[in-house]
Amino acid sequence: MAEFRAPKPQFSLATRRDHVNRMANLMTTHNRREVSGRRLREEEAVLMERHSADVIGTFNWLIDNEQDIARWLEAPAEARAIVLNYLDVAVVAARKAMESVGK
Repeated sequence: MAEFRAPKPQFSLATRRDHVNRMANLMTTHNRREVSGRRLREEEAVLMERHSADVIGTFNWLIDNEQDIARWLEAPAEARAIVLNYLDVAVVAARKAMESVGK
């Protein structure tokens, strides 16, 4: 895994959340305008808003977990590899359990 050092945030948490929410509102307003002008179908607008909601959710999750992510990245590579190995083993075990139930 490549070493990554993120710069300290220059803006407060509230400011970052406000920017994310403003972008979502701009997307919604733009989509409504495009649909009303018949330049975009309603289904396409809904799909775009769903995808933008997923992106916003990801941004909010990253903001909420910023300190934990920084701690994870600061951990030694060997320790991260051990944890990831256990996760791989757990995924394989869960998959086998689901397959055995499905039979």
